[in-house]
Amino acid sequence: MSKTINTSLTIRRPAAEIFRLLTTAAELEQWFTEHAEVDLAAGTYRFWGIHTPDVPEQGEQKLLAYEQDRSLSYVWPVNGNDTEVHFTLEEQDGATLVMLTTVGNREWEQGHGSMTDFWVASLENLRLHALGHTALLKCDYRREQGRVELNLEIAEDPRRVWRGLTDPAELDRFFASGAWVELQPGGVFSYGWQAGGPQQVVSVKPAQSLEVSWQWGGEPETRVRWELNGSTGRTRLNLVHSGFGERKSQDYYAGWTSFLVTLKAMLELGEQWRKIETDGYVPEGATA
Repeated sequence: MSKTINTSLTIRRPAAEIFRLLTTAAELEQWFTEHAEVDLAAGTYRFWGIHTPDVPEQGEQKLLAYEQDRSLSYVWPVNGNDTEVHFTLEEQDGATLVMLTTVGNREWEQGHGSMTDFWVASLENLRLHALGHTALLKCDYRREQGRVELNLEIAEDPRRVWRGLTDPAELDRFFASGAWVELQPGGVFSYGWQAGGPQQVVSVKPAQSLEVSWQWGGEPETRVRWELNGSTGRTRLNLVHSGFGERKSQDYYAGWTSFLVTLKAMLELGEQWRKIETDGYVPEGATA
């Protein structure tokens, strides 16, 4: 059976502004999708393109209901099922609690959380966009096989970004669960996940590059490499996950997009940032 998934975050902007970002085509194309068409009064709410799963061409979503500045609901045919998407906004003291409930997606039955990765990345992009941050990263769902290559710009110094990538306390704050890091060739590099993940440091140049081995379940070993380039106040972070051959790697694209967008949000928003709460990951999966 499908699972009802609840995800939430707080954005320090009024509910009316968040509702506008959720329901204006030009805004959706900034933080969520490649193309959008929205006319709430006419019952139209559609999106499509390379940044949303299962909708490379004209979207077939159906608007269910909305309440101005309070809620939005629609049906999204994705992964072979009609998934209901419900947004609820609660404003308090100028900040808005954004609550997302999705009903009908069946990917838990396959033991993975790619759609949860999609929603976490999307909601972090919504938060960044609402607060005026730029250089957002959205997953390209055309990429289904082979090596994963992603990059984004973070408005922080390389050494601060490096700390986010390698300090166990920082990793646990946004992604890991009991991280263990020994920053030397052959040293342990673990996110603390039972099912696998990074295993061992292959090479390291502090604040410049890091390569680690990666093992997930019974899959063959792969490699993850980060490279940092930048100067005061700005870093270009490049990630390459290689070794897949012709195996499917789309879930890794979604997962690493979520990782990078969340890292960017944590670093750029500073002390006001709080991790998105979700029950959408399978217990043995990443970032549960």
